[in-house]
Amino acid sequence: MLIRDRERIMSSNTLNRGRAHANRQGFALVEAAVVAVVIGMLVAVLVVSGERARRTAMIGEDLSNLRQIGQLTGQYANDFEDKFWSFSWKKGDKLSQWPDLNVNSDNLQAIGSQATDIIRRISNRDQTSMPYSALWLPSAIYSHLPLMDYAGLRPAVLGSTVSASRLFVGSGDRNRLLWISDVDGFEKNKFGANQPPSQQLGYKRWPYSTSYRVPLHLVSTSFGQNSITNAAWNGYIVPAGAQFDAKKLTEVAYPSNKVLLHESHGRHHGKRQPYFSVSTGEARVPLLTIDGAADTRATRDGNKGWLPLSPMNAGSTCYAYTPNSWDPPTVTGVQDQCSGYYTYTRSAEKGRDFGGPEVPHQP
Repeated sequence: MLIRDRERIMSSNTLNRGRAHANRQGFALVEAAVVAVVIGMLVAVLVVSGERARRTAMIGEDLSNLRQIGQLTGQYANDFEDKFWSFSWKKGDKLSQWPDLNVNSDNLQAIGSQATDIIRRISNRDQTSMPYSALWLPSAIYSHLPLMDYAGLRPAVLGSTVSASRLFVGSGDRNRLLWISDVDGFEKNKFGANQPPSQQLGYKRWPYSTSYRVPLHLVSTSFGQNSITNAAWNGYIVPAGAQFDAKKLTEVAYPSNKVLLHESHGRHHGKRQPYFSVSTGEARVPLLTIDGAADTRATRDGNKGWLPLSPMNAGSTCYAYTPNSWDPPTVTGVQDQCSGYYTYTRSAEKGRDFGGPEVPHQP
């Protein structure tokens, strides 16, 4: 009897130990699952926080660069009768050491020659390595070249990985950053679809371009039949009588509300990188105002601008953004419709882009 009781007790103890062991295993699995979930959540938070910190740092870098450009703009204006920096060569000017750049039949060809001259001089190029190519508007994405020339800054050069062009390239403009870091590779078409093809006219000049845009009325005729207007896509129509001359910064009526320079795309807010003037107003871009202040502003908070060919018209310039293969894609998947934000400020230098309603044109 005692033996059977002892066996029963031992059997019961063994069973209880088995149950306890199974329970411990169950609790261990639950605890491991909870720990895994917590770790996953922490990793996700760290990734999001790291991404935010990275974007904040990039925005800070862009704003710092824009402030430096603002300081250079003020220095330039002090030396050149309060004028904004821009191309200044005119039809018939013969100001270059290279003969091919001294044959200019109109003003557009003259500023193209001036831009080519600057690139050659400050990047140790010549007529062969940087040929002149016609039919381009350097005031669009090469507007910074006169300021670089004035400040003695050197852009990307063959064989160099250090470039003052970095000042004029946004931190989110990955393709341009690649181009200026490896000009040799660019000229060998190293970046494929992420660069203009070598068959494109004037492709060698692309590493000397900028991420930033200048409102064209600051460097040319503000309105009327000789003013520059947008083409059906993100290009420009330059009439034969177009005049290129810098405005005086002292003539700007609202210097703290008027954009002097802005990024071409909103690159730091979400996965999409909308073109600055997309009609949805969703773009947020770093920009510099005439008074030298830099900030990131949402397009939707700005004024849509006017029609330079019809300044009394209440409407705004409308055009389509069609990206190249190396540009950020559209937000709609097809052509994005755009408005005249910043580029076509109503009343031009007498108007404002932010901080109040549009200023009606006074004929």
